[in-house]
Amino acid sequence: MFQKIAILIQALVLVGISTTFFLSEKKQISESEKRTLAQWPALNDSTYFSGAYFRGISEYINDQFPERDWLLELSNKLRFRMGIHMEDEIRMVVVEGKMEQNTETAVTDTSEASTDDFNAAYSGGMLIVNGAAYTMNSGSVNVSPIFAKMVNEYATTLGPSVTVYSCIAPLSSAFIPSKQYAYLNTKNEQTLHAIRDNLQPGVKFADVLAEMNAYRKEKLFFGTDHHWTAYGAYHAYVAFCKSAGLNPANLSDMDHEIRGPFLGSLYDLTRDESVKEHPDTLELFKPRVTTELVYYGPSGFDKPVKCSLFSMARGYPSFISGDHPLEKITTSVKNGRKACVVKNSMGNAFCVYLVNHYEEIYVVDFRYSKHNLVRLIKDNQVNDLIFGMGMYGAMSKGTIQMMRQLGLNKSSSSSSTSSPSKTVSKTTNKSKSTAKSKKGKK
Repeated sequence: MFQKIAILIQALVLVGISTTFFLSEKKQISESEKRTLAQWPALNDSTYFSGAYFRGISEYINDQFPERDWLLELSNKLRFRMGIHMEDEIRMVVVEGKMEQNTETAVTDTSEASTDDFNAAYSGGMLIVNGAAYTMNSGSVNVSPIFAKMVNEYATTLGPSVTVYSCIAPLSSAFIPSKQYAYLNTKNEQTLHAIRDNLQPGVKFADVLAEMNAYRKEKLFFGTDHHWTAYGAYHAYVAFCKSAGLNPANLSDMDHEIRGPFLGSLYDLTRDESVKEHPDTLELFKPRVTTELVYYGPSGFDKPVKCSLFSMARGYPSFISGDHPLEKITTSVKNGRKACVVKNSMGNAFCVYLVNHYEEIYVVDFRYSKHNLVRLIKDNQVNDLIFGMGMYGAMSKGTIQMMRQLGLNKSSSSSSTSSPSKTVSKTTNKSKSTAKSKKGKK
């Protein structure tokens, strides 16, 4: 009797799961895994006879299983509670965006990194120590001269009227709190000094790592996210000021705000419970300078959109409202000085401190912008060109070429950015326009 009841229950469960599977909404993207999910495969002669069609069905069922994200989360929790992890340290290897635990294989550097910041930073692997994730990469002295050559080319093209700076951040591997990995700090230093040693006379080098090393007891990088904190970015800003002969503003003279907690990109990537149990807190230091911020599309200057130096986001996108192809910051510092920052996402937190020293700042994200960098600098009489980014942006031949290409891009005239008044008058405010639209519908 018991056996019959068990068979009946199993049958009902199978029918229930099958019914739920066919009736449930199919997803395109997994939010927890940050990847595109398999869709129903196309049937044709090629896919049928090669077996790809049936493999596609298997992948589709795997990816579209009901409550898959919830079950993955439950599985992670059960594994963690059962002790299927290392108490103090977890070594993980990144393979095409997926994580594999590995306690024996050494992770080597990769100089041919992806042009995607996130993948590039962790393409070699990562380490989780006491709930905080760190990259295991440390750059490459072989790629440093290639980056320096590109920077030198801009200095030669722009001439003596523009001062060019290299202000490159180290990777979080430089600050792993373990003597066992102290060599990674040295390797980060060797990579950055190889950039310095290949810069032509007149190009300034900001020794960001040396400045950060003096404050390594502070939390310089997030534990759940691949970006640096406001403290890390501040020390990079101080290093830049030293190379530029400027007096850095003190943190005590800025408004302090705390937001959080939040879980960032590294938790999304690893889904590690020890990382989840150590969420980050976002600290902001806001210069007491009045600013106006607008961003533009990949090319052209006809549709500026208002944004903020500090948005209302909880995590890292708080800085300069996230990533945009081109942003223009106009400040109340009326000294006639103008800067242009070429950056990846690591430059966002760095840029906010520069408002203490410039009347205008143009922020160019080399990953998205199609604007002509040389024309932008010349048309707007920019004084300083700053390459301010995470090291992984300077360590890939692909990203270096993207930065070089900025000087060759064909872009529409930048005359509309020459005058702050023109920019502001043309600015559209999405939130206001949306509000008006909703009011009209009532």
